[in-house]
Amino acid sequence: QKIPLYDWLEKIINKFIIENNLSDKSIILNGNGSTSACGDPQQLQHVILNLLSNARRYAKTDINPFVAITINDNEPGTMTSSISISDNGPGIAEDIRDNIFEPFFTTASTGNGLGLYIARKICLSNHGYLDYIYNKSGSSFFRLTLASNRTCQSNSGDNKQD
Repeated sequence: QKIPLYDWLEKIINKFIIENNLSDKSIILNGNGSTSACGDPQQLQHVILNLLSNARRYAKTDINPFVAITINDNEPGTMTSSISISDNGPGIAEDIRDNIFEPFFTTASTGNGLGLYIARKICLSNHGYLDYIYNKSGSSFFRLTLASNRTCQSNSGDNKQD
């Protein structure tokens, strides 16, 4: 279904802040309020919450904002929208980057190593993708790429019965 990204993310962020006793300034949301995407909002919420939980675990939460979420509008001629999530933590070490989406891979003493694996599978099942981007400048972020609203509209007719 069509997801108005800004409003949808704002609700998820507010809920996460309340449930984790964080400052209102812990997470900043940037982007166009009119950008939308296609997918299952409940399933994709699980992905966002997983990424926020990881950020909370590894970022410097005493510095605000410790997470920045940016909605990226569709490029002309593309059928995707994306959400970038970055935090002020150290990033993922080079020697393990290739393993982070593998099932049961974890560097934490708690957890089962399925969070990012499941998050990527959810994205794939919603005709999207989740990847980790590392720039030579040393910055890094997770990018959730989603089908655009135009894709929802073109697929909505596929399920109609005469």
